[in-house]
Parts: sequence; structure tokens; C-alpha cells
Amino acid sequence: MLSEAHERLWSIIPYGKSNAMTRSHLVVMLDMSDRKVRAMIHDLRAAGKVICSDTQGKGYWKPTKRQEVQDFIDQMDSYGKQCFNAAKSARKYMNDHEDQLHF
Repeated sequence: MLSEAHERLWSIIPYGKSNAMTRSHLVVMLDMSDRKVRAMIHDLRAAGKVICSDTQGKGYWKPTKRQEVQDFIDQMDSYGKQCFNAAKSARKYMNDHEDQLHF
């Protein structure tokens, strides 16, 4: 169950990419820290709410078009692959240099 604060955030996020709201604007509107707003967006997404965003800093929005959702999916897939590859490289490094690393 989402808190009242989560519900308020959900109600504030606009529909459509052209109406996207920056996180800094959400922070001011909700009178919360940036970290708290990010965590709440994470919680909403984990609860099944679709909140789109982009890497150009346009902000957050609820999708109104199929293409907005597809673009968001593509962006998240790409980011996930980058994270996976970075972890894979670090894992290989750790295994290859086990005798040189002290934990």
C-alpha cells in the first residue's frame, strides 16, 4: 500500500512527455529532499505505476502514447545492459587479480 505522500507525488506527475516535470520541481512542490523524491518514484514504479523519464533531464511524466512507453523501455534496457557489462568487467577483474586484492 502506498503512503499519502506517494499518492500525492503520483497525482502531481503530469501526463505526456511535453508536460514532463523535473525532479527539482517535484522536490519544491512536495517540500522533500531530492533523495526522498527519487526513492518515492522508485517505490511507485515498483508498485506498478508507469512513470517515464529520459536521459536529457526533461523530467518525469505519465505516458499518453505507446511510443513514450517504448522509448522509456528502450532507454531502461540500454541502461541495464551498461550496468550489467560494467559489473561483468569488474567481476572478471576481481577473479583475474584475486591474489593482488585484499579484502
